Amino acid sequence: MTRAPGHRRGVRWLPFTLGVHLVFSLTSPLIPAAAQSPHAQPRHAPAPTVTLYGESLTARGLLCFPLPDRPGAPASCTARSMEVRRPRLVIGGGDQGKVCVHADRALLSGVRFHAGVLRGRLLGLLPLSLPTNAVPPVPIPYLAMDRVEARGLGLTAVAVSLERARVGMTAQEPCT
Repeated sequence: MTRAPGHRRGVRWLPFTLGVHLVFSLTSPLIPAAAQSPHAQPRHAPAPTVTLYGESLTARGLLCFPLPDRPGAPASCTARSMEVRRPRLVIGGGDQGKVCVHADRALLSGVRFHAGVLRGRLLGLLPLSLPTNAVPPVPIPYLAMDRVEARGLGLTAVAVSLERARVGMTAQEPCT
């Protein structure tokens, strides 16, 4: 088997992974309000549901702020960087199946996200379950959570790096 230039043993280059990420980022509710005006092109299908599971999540430079033009909607949060250990991203579901992305580690920088529900254990002990609009608009320099689950996730990032990533489509429960 020949290897692509720069290919290292144990690393799989998945050029379409970022393409999948960008497609689902563009259909997320993070689209500016101007694009959601009554004059904008209607969407033919609702945005897919996105859920992230992870063994642990570390965010640096976190700040969440409510969206004044969308009361009750999840707040928009930014983070300078984010690391997720053993992430499992599930996109879609129902009759159309779903896309599953697994990796050993995900590193993101320049992150902007929101979540309908964010669950985990703060400092490994304190259970936490809240939407991003319940996070106070105060800068949080460092946040570490274990056993993370983010439902209704919308996320964009300047850079994404996945270690040992695997992508698949399935109609099975759970996404394996």
